[in-house]
Amino acid sequence: MGRYGSGAQNQLTGQAQDVYARALTEQGGQLAYQSAEAERNRQMAAVGAAPQMAAQDYADIQRLLSVGGAKEAQSAAQLQDAMNRYNFQQNLPQAKLSQYANLYSSAPQGGTTTQTATPTGGK
Repeated sequence: MGRYGSGAQNQLTGQAQDVYARALTEQGGQLAYQSAEAERNRQMAAVGAAPQMAAQDYADIQRLLSVGGAKEAQSAAQLQDAMNRYNFQQNLPQAKLSQYANLYSSAPQGGTTTQTATPTGGK
């Protein structure tokens, strides 16, 4: 009794190993369950974020659309500038002629003035 290698020691060692194995199994099971639960939570979070992720697919397209709109507006401004320059050049001779005519129409016109002397009676 109580000696090393006896049947009692073997029985106690077996019980300790059994308790240890059960504890490891329970702990492993809990860790596996927690891991699976954490993974499920991450999957659910991904499902909840799916609409925002799908909307990001269209963000680049929207940016391209706005860049295209800006380029179109710049092209329209350049075209309008070219039209304005063309119209200015087409109307330039008439505008110069009108300026020339206004220059001479506002100048004083020449005219004649007559003075008549009235005789005064002198003695």
